[in-house]
Amino acid sequence: MTREMLVAVEAEGGKICGVFYCLHETKDQCECKKPKTGLFQEAARDRVIDFRSTFFIGDSAEDVEAGEAIGCKKVLVLSGRTRGAHEAAQFPSKPDVIKKDILEAAQWILANES
Repeated sequence: MTREMLVAVEAEGGKICGVFYCLHETKDQCECKKPKTGLFQEAARDRVIDFRSTFFIGDSAEDVEAGEAIGCKKVLVLSGRTRGAHEAAQFPSKPDVIKKDILEAAQWILANES
């Protein structure tokens, strides 16, 4: 799935510089499982990343919490684990913006990046 995503993005002229994911379960209490920020720190290890100007797209309360913990602008999409804005109202951390899906989120980011 990751390979297909990378090929599709590149075919459209985009570039993804890295893909990071955690294989642990919540009970493992690892540093890379969101809402902890280990994966963000791993991504930044060999790159200069200003998290305050970085958009993080996610589909869950844990994603929004992780984005807040590292200082990102948080975009919640309603095409995954969270299905409605009413659910997001109950999150401990609030997203900066809510979009229907990743395409709408990407379009919003491109229109609002600065």
